[in-house]
Amino acid sequence: MSANGKESMFSYMLVEDGIEVTRMRGVSSHLVIPEKIDNRRVLGLGASACAEREIRSVTLPEGIRYLRAGAFAYCEQLEHIDLPDSIEELGPSCFEGCTKLAEVKLPSNIRIIPKSLFEECFSLREVEVPAHVEKLDERAFEFCLQLEHITLPNGLRSIENGCFFLDKRLKEFDMPDTVVRTGKEILLGCRSLEHVHISHALAKIECGLLARCRKLQSVSLPPSVHVVCDGAFAECRTMTSFSYACPDIVMGKKVFDGCDALLSNPAFVQRMKPFIENQQGRK
Repeated sequence: MSANGKESMFSYMLVEDGIEVTRMRGVSSHLVIPEKIDNRRVLGLGASACAEREIRSVTLPEGIRYLRAGAFAYCEQLEHIDLPDSIEELGPSCFEGCTKLAEVKLPSNIRIIPKSLFEECFSLREVEVPAHVEKLDERAFEFCLQLEHITLPNGLRSIENGCFFLDKRLKEFDMPDTVVRTGKEILLGCRSLEHVHISHALAKIECGLLARCRKLQSVSLPPSVHVVCDGAFAECRTMTSFSYACPDIVMGKKVFDGCDALLSNPAFVQRMKPFIENQQGRK
């Protein structure tokens, strides 16, 4: 359906007790989604409803419940958006490619940060993840090149593959002790990272978890970690301190490959000799 009169820039479909905006027509640099269209409440924005538009700012109505996949994807001029706390679900890639979006306050009721939510948001500087979020899905903050600070809630359970991949300005990462699993390469290429706290509930350090974090000085693994996978700390060239507490820890291949400072320390090499023998990928 198409709306009439002053809302003629929107098309929509009927859902539950309201409508979902499915398409935006025309150009509006300052977009205001009304609370009602044709006397029906706006409950959500459909997939790619406003994608690839020359929008600079967006105001959404109180009462809107969701934004579907890619709702504002590649709105490259978008600088500001108000996200009401009535929103309970954000779809994958909702803001992917919004290269000028520098800050955003996430709705307090969401429970998942979906796949690629802020991927390639090159200007995003700081994010506070709401208290009820239990999962950061894969690539959620990938290529956020200006991201300097991320606040994660107690209660977070998992961080998936490549979540903070190549976030080159991220300086510290405090993983809550409620995190029980991560995907691979979640912090790979975070070359400004200087400090990291590993969850005391984490059992496995996945492949490439902290690889190429070239300013990272030290890593201390809690007793919960009993497996370190291939290349976990590869090319952390300035790391001078590494410790672990599990007496039966198992390490994969090339865990310390390219860790120049560590591998030039005779005491470290002697202590870690059984593991360093895997550096060349022996079978």
